[in-house]
Amino acid sequence: MSKDEIKKPVVLIYCDTIEGTNIYLKKICEGLEEEGVPFQIQQVEKVEDSVEVLAQNASRNSNLGIGIGVLKNGDCALLQRRLPPNLPIQTLRGEKYDPNLYRNIGINAARLAKNLPLVFA
Repeated sequence: MSKDEIKKPVVLIYCDTIEGTNIYLKKICEGLEEEGVPFQIQQVEKVEDSVEVLAQNASRNSNLGIGIGVLKNGDCALLQRRLPPNLPIQTLRGEKYDPNLYRNIGINAARLAKNLPLVFA
């Protein structure tokens, strides 16, 4: 296996649109960066039925087994590969934007990767 074929362990963030989710992605990424865990953002062409399924797909494709789903309406979910989509670790609904809650999802994704206790604001 060549160096190019080895995938870097990252938390995967799937979103339905980059532009429409920038405000949420920025805060999620701040939380991940604060904890020092690498991440990768990918826009998916086929939007899933729910943000939880989007997060589950991200977790299945992540080397770390941790995925975050974000929709342009602000819905967000954090999921670990072994959990079913109806049991996310953390979810947010986009009706009320609170930047600290989105940052907290990034922090908790990173803490999952490092096997540290989760924090809830």
